Amino acid sequence: SDVMARIKMLSVTLLQMVFSYTSRSLFKADRLTFGMHFCRHLRPELFDDAAWDLFLGVMVDTVQGSRQGTSKPEWVPAELSGSYTGLAMAMPS
Repeated sequence: SDVMARIKMLSVTLLQMVFSYTSRSLFKADRLTFGMHFCRHLRPELFDDAAWDLFLGVMVDTVQGSRQGTSKPEWVPAELSGSYTGLAMAMPS
C-alpha cells in the first residue's frame, strides 16, 4: 500500500539523516569507528564474532603470537604482515 511504501521511504531517509548529522559532529578520527558500530547495529548478521573482534583490536595479542602459520602475498608490505595475518585468521573465506 501507499502508506507502507511511504513509511519505508521515510525510515530510510531518517536513517540517512541520523547518520549524516551524527558523523558530521564527530572528530574525523572517530568517524570510521562510529560507522562500523552503526553498521553492526543495523545489520548484525554481516559481522561474525571473529571479524568484530579484529575490528575492535581484541585479537591483536592472539595474532602476534601466531604469525608464522600464515604466508602473505608478495604485495603485502613486510611491516603490515601482522595485520594481514590477523585479517586472514579472522576472515578465512
